[in-house]
Amino acid sequence: VQILVRARGLDPVVVSAERALRVCLGLEGRLVALRRGDLWEIEAATEDAALLVSRLVTATGLLVNPNRHRFVWRSVGATVGAEKDWGEGGLAPGARCRAFVLVSPLGGETGELILAPLARALGEGVVTRATRVDLWAMDLAVGRDEAATVAAEAAVTSSRRRGLLANPHYQRATVHAGVLPPLPLRSLVDGRVE
Repeated sequence: VQILVRARGLDPVVVSAERALRVCLGLEGRLVALRRGDLWEIEAATEDAALLVSRLVTATGLLVNPNRHRFVWRSVGATVGAEKDWGEGGLAPGARCRAFVLVSPLGGETGELILAPLARALGEGVVTRATRVDLWAMDLAVGRDEAATVAAEAAVTSSRRRGLLANPHYQRATVHAGVLPPLPLRSLVDGRVE
């Protein structure tokens, strides 16, 4: 199951990044809106994805604080909230396309530290693997073909005037324009999906 967790209110990191992308990196007029969230992929020893998500959210409080966050989830066989959060539904006014930038660390697991607390809260062996990546969603005033190029320019920092969302010394960025497919996040972290 994949769970996308976002702040309910103002996210100061997004405000700063959006300003830098527009002013310093020259995306004024092309970048309409920017959002950020934690994208978790949870592998579990259960077939009931809805029950797993409910237990993860209500019983643990580790991935989502309901006072500060909102979340949507999807599994391989079903999607919940897909049009708005995983695709191009709900684009900001003036935007023509949404591009996603997934940022993962180079050479390492991103969710292993949460396995022990999850085991204490849900029981040993319920969650077998947890992977987390940063997900940036860029609503752009360009078509889909140009959106991937604009997002790639914004993604990897190569100078003070080029890139912002990922540091190439310890992070990898993957760009998707349009709909975010249900990629296996473990493959992103391992560098098998480009």
